[in-house]
Amino acid sequence: MDNVNLSFFWLMVLATIVAMLGRFIRIPYTIALVLTGFTVGVFGLLPGMHLSPHLLFAIFLPPILFDAGINIELSLLKKQWLPISVFAVLGTIVSALVVGCAVHYLIELPWLIALLFGAIISPTDPISVLAIFKGLGTNERLSNLIEAESLFNDGIAVVLFVVLQQLLQAQGVTVWSGSWTFVKIALGGAGIGLIIGLLGSQVTSKYDDHLLEIMLTTVVAFGAYLAAEQFHVSGVFAVISASLMVGNYGIPHGMSPNSRMAVYSFWEYVAFAVNSVVFLLIGLEEASIPFKSALIPVIVAISAVLLGRMVSVYGLSSIMGLLGKGIPMSWRHVQVWSGLRGALSMAMVIGLGANVPYRSTLVIMTFAVVLFSLLVQGLSIKYVINKLGISQTLS
Repeated sequence: MDNVNLSFFWLMVLATIVAMLGRFIRIPYTIALVLTGFTVGVFGLLPGMHLSPHLLFAIFLPPILFDAGINIELSLLKKQWLPISVFAVLGTIVSALVVGCAVHYLIELPWLIALLFGAIISPTDPISVLAIFKGLGTNERLSNLIEAESLFNDGIAVVLFVVLQQLLQAQGVTVWSGSWTFVKIALGGAGIGLIIGLLGSQVTSKYDDHLLEIMLTTVVAFGAYLAAEQFHVSGVFAVISASLMVGNYGIPHGMSPNSRMAVYSFWEYVAFAVNSVVFLLIGLEEASIPFKSALIPVIVAISAVLLGRMVSVYGLSSIMGLLGKGIPMSWRHVQVWSGLRGALSMAMVIGLGANVPYRSTLVIMTFAVVLFSLLVQGLSIKYVINKLGISQTLS
């Protein structure tokens, strides 16, 4: 345990150093962290540090989701509810299906294994991209669309992953019962989150103590996740719905200006610190993967994920255009290229049981896609945005 604590301390030191050097580095902070973690991993400087599924889902994910949720205004969701819903729900499913079909036919993975990979790799992680957006003054509606899509497609992907695992384990699950399970897990998690978020908001309105209110929001964030998991529904959706309730009801109507500032500052720091550690751990994990041993599956996986993203974005955008809800073509290009993958995909694939067929292949493919998206897409998205002139687009 002492070694783990010491390693965690050095992770925080590395994150701090990278943050301080950020003004001199011409690459996104999160990608600099991945490269730092990769270098540390190659030289074996922090042995014993791994991105475990339990660590990500139970400890790291709730604060990341909660911070994102309390900063999203419902008024913005209402204005863009159609594209957000279409891309987050249908887009995730379409992407998973396209990826699954591609890897099934090209490298002959069994159907359920191929679709499972599609679910694992479907959630997007636009943290690095949104940081670039803010620096360039990119269109606010586009930034909100990408952030909200990522927030909700995390939940969709995790639920899809759970259902496909049940199908793979042949627990008497049919396609129809699997579909009902999908809806039940998603809505059940959202319902629990709304209840806990509402209760927490009611309690905070009775006090004017910023330390107590910070503590209460912390209880809401982790409590929503744990309660949902206890009832075998989506903890991700629970945290998202609880954060939206707190951010749009509890904070503006139940807190003084000083308390609001304290709560927002606290969660901003927590999310920053957690994301820093997560991206360092991504780099550490990537350093241990033997990509050369599965070069063809790696190439197929990267190509399939890009294809799935293009089909979901361009295809669904065209359909919405027919309904009079079109999205500018330049936005579509940015959406496709900003579809970065991150720690959630890695945690899901690491969490697969050792008895899952083709597990080692899925791990290598997933890690390869994450590394490609962060380094290739993440480092070039600024060029794409500038080339398309979106940074000059009015909101």
